[in-house]
Amino acid sequence: MAVTGGPVGPSRKSPGVLVPFLGALVTGVGFLFLGVSAGPTSGFGLVITLFGVGFLVTAALIWRRSRIGYLVGIVVSGLTLALFGGAAPSALTSFADQLTFLAFIILLPAIVLTLVYALLGVRVVWRKGTMQKPGRMIPLSSVLAVVTVGFVLGGVMIGILAGGQVTALVASSNAKADITIVSGAANSGTQQPFTPGNFTVKVGGTVTWVNKDTTTHTVTSTSVPSGAKTFDSGNLPYGLSFSVKFDQPGTYQYYCSIHPSMKGTIIVMS
Repeated sequence: MAVTGGPVGPSRKSPGVLVPFLGALVTGVGFLFLGVSAGPTSGFGLVITLFGVGFLVTAALIWRRSRIGYLVGIVVSGLTLALFGGAAPSALTSFADQLTFLAFIILLPAIVLTLVYALLGVRVVWRKGTMQKPGRMIPLSSVLAVVTVGFVLGGVMIGILAGGQVTALVASSNAKADITIVSGAANSGTQQPFTPGNFTVKVGGTVTWVNKDTTTHTVTSTSVPSGAKTFDSGNLPYGLSFSVKFDQPGTYQYYCSIHPSMKGTIIVMS
């Protein structure tokens, strides 16, 4: 029998259809929200939005019980984990950055479920062109889904409680820096996300940034004097600091690679 992309069994109420559908739907909606929040005109926002659309297409195809839906689910889920999975350890320990933490603790398991169920579904479908032996698939998939939901709910509760404690500890600390990433730095209405926006230092001096915003940011150079070294803090969660020693005079431009609207300038005097 030829394999086509048409509808196949089992029922939409079975875990083989319902779980990957819900996983892809939740991920798609979540990615679209993150894409809009980041700004669809930015590179990151555009990529996230496109992945969101891909997951929604996956959900629609699986709900129709289309064989192609399982293949699309494998591709989209696999690419997502390959591109963003590396950021999971940092995101899942950044309790103060509630948006990032909640996005990963909810969407990462949903993506994994979508991938696992898509692999199970396409394996069964491609045997003889029909969904065979659903009874063997249901017990395992039901247990997997229940365990995953329990993990997400527990993680969300712990993360919210821990986030409050981390915020309180950092707020009461006396961390000092030359430049502060202020609260709400990524908001378009914030005049100086890096405060002060222009900072002057003598050659050989060290400049320290501290992140006082609950959102993770970076301090990444975009323009440096000829022969000078570039710098990049990497992800800088709430409460952490980053320092750079400037050994060459000139003007250094930098920004947050996660939120490109955040910009600052360092002027190094001889």
